[in-house]
Order: sequence, then C-alpha cells, then structure tokens
Amino acid sequence: MILDHIAIPTAVMRREHRVEDFFAECVRRDVPGLPFVNDQGEITGRISIRHVFKETCIPHWAIRAAHVLGDRIDAVNIPHVRAREILAEPVEKYRLPAFASSTPRSPIVKGLAIMEQVNTSYIFLIDDGQYTGIVTHMKIARQLMEKAGNVIL
Repeated sequence: MILDHIAIPTAVMRREHRVEDFFAECVRRDVPGLPFVNDQGEITGRISIRHVFKETCIPHWAIRAAHVLGDRIDAVNIPHVRAREILAEPVEKYRLPAFASSTPRSPIVKGLAIMEQVNTSYIFLIDDGQYTGIVTHMKIARQLMEKAGNVIL
C-alpha cells in the first residue's frame, strides 16, 4: 500500500496564523504537526504540538528534573492560566525548520523508515513541490487494524 492511500489532508500554517488556529486544525485532523509555508506556498518548516508545549507549558528545568518532581508544583505558572495568551501567539514563533517528507507514491515501509530515521511520528507528503497531506504512526496503525478485520471504535 502506498502512503497516498492513508494520507490525512490538512491545512498548512502561514505567517498570519495563531497557535489557536494550529491547535484547532491538529485536533480536527488528529495530527501532531502541520507544515509551515512561506508567502510563495513553499514548505519552510513545521509546527509541532510537542514543541509548542515544550516552549509554553513546561519550564526547562522541569524537563531535566521530571523524575524527581512530586504531584504538586505550586511554584510553576500553570499553562491554563496563560491559555489565552498562548493561543493568541503567532504560530511562526514555534516554526521548526526541519521536517520529514516523502512522495505520496512511496510505500508505507518507506514512510515508516523515514520516520524512524529522523525520530518522528509523522511525515508530510509532497508531490512535485505541493503538500498533499500527512501520514502518522496512528494512521498506519489504524490501517493495519482495519486490513486485519478489526473493528476500531
């Protein structure tokens, strides 16, 4: 099976979008990231939910000390307190330049190999310079379950 058969079409993020737009599209399409395009429509990077959370919701010291943190961290600014502020920020602020991609005609095994090679759970499909969708580990797992005849709720 080729990647195009399981691609998830999504919007792309642009300079004028906010974090709220990004989260809404990711939640709507159940994807962990989206391509970021410049004014000419060329993909110049990606926006990742993981990266936005890392930069807005987790103090950097907490990452290094996560294993010793208790269940209460009262001294930390809790993300929901800053939710409106975070959602209003320009999504471009969180653009990561590197992204994994493949052609829509590639087989699933190639997509999985590329994801493994760059330690990600998703890749963008690009055909002749045009973004056509995203493929995620979850979408591949869903496809395998369905092909095996399993009902997915």
